[in-house]
Amino acid sequence: PLKLFEYFSSYGCTISSDLKVLKEVLNTDNSILIDFQNLQNAVDVIEDLNKKRRLLISRSENSFQNFNDLYSWEKRVNLIFS
Repeated sequence: PLKLFEYFSSYGCTISSDLKVLKEVLNTDNSILIDFQNLQNAVDVIEDLNKKRRLLISRSENSFQNFNDLYSWEKRVNLIFS
């Protein structure tokens, strides 16, 4: 999921489907995971984020930190060649 790394590196809050395959990278500390089978729930969560600025900022900071700690090009190269 290369798009996820772009989102992380842009210092934004990632809102994503709560899919097992995405949980290799996403978690409740670095993103907002939503069950999009329930459209009203998804709408409610997104609208609620407007009221919870601290949560939005916290997830953005955590995703950016995760990106730098685990997924930057430098980290990936070091992992491959170590």
